[in-house]
Amino acid sequence: MSLSAFLDYVEAVPPQDYLNGITPFILAMTPRSGSSYLCDLLVRTKQVGNPGEYLNRFLLPGVLQTYPAQDMYSYIACLAKHQADKGVFGIKATYLHIKELIEANIMQHVFPKAKIVLLFRRNVVLQAVSLYRARESGIFHTNESPNHESLHRLNALSYNPDRIMENILHITHQEEGWMTFIQTTDAPHRICIYEDFVGQEARTVHQICAFLDRDCPNVPRPSQSCFRKIGNSINTRWADRFITEYHEWLYEIVLQKRTYLPAAAK
Repeated sequence: MSLSAFLDYVEAVPPQDYLNGITPFILAMTPRSGSSYLCDLLVRTKQVGNPGEYLNRFLLPGVLQTYPAQDMYSYIACLAKHQADKGVFGIKATYLHIKELIEANIMQHVFPKAKIVLLFRRNVVLQAVSLYRARESGIFHTNESPNHESLHRLNALSYNPDRIMENILHITHQEEGWMTFIQTTDAPHRICIYEDFVGQEARTVHQICAFLDRDCPNVPRPSQSCFRKIGNSINTRWADRFITEYHEWLYEIVLQKRTYLPAAAK
């Protein structure tokens, strides 16, 4: 369903003093990139607001019950008023969440002078396996206890290279969408990589806060987060098998195009 089915952004115009000096930032993520974990740590700093999936069409009806609005600008302004910290308001979004606004060429109006933190995974195969298992089972996060049916679906899953390939393309298409937007608009941005973030949480949180011009005197410990890693040895085995079986396709169609990824952190 279109965003315009919920909020008008075609006829609406930003009101005077839109956002009232609050600076927006976008956590531009891909599915299964560790965004919920990262956002949980960022929220706990009390420096950069509460970046949530406010434009996720599946969640939007519920959010609108708490923050009712008729158009995109009043909606974002209301969120910023209630979810900002220290003058910073964050939103977490996949490219598909926000694609309509990009194609309508109004991102700069809805999120004026926004900074963008991109969160990708270097091992896109392992990411795709995680997405395949989450989609099929319905188990996405550890902050919610799965029911028996979901656990049964997860345990009954078998290796499926077609679905893994489908999810790789789904993920990389969104990466490419974000990078095209960045290159077209020259938006200020920083790329974070999941593999460099996990195990170096304090450094990553400090870097993001500094990028957003905020001090971060108290970085939360990983143990304080309600999110834990879901993947296990099955994920690794399936990813390794896929890489062995489809290494030529992986290189030709995917890996050689991901030149935007930074080198691994040392």
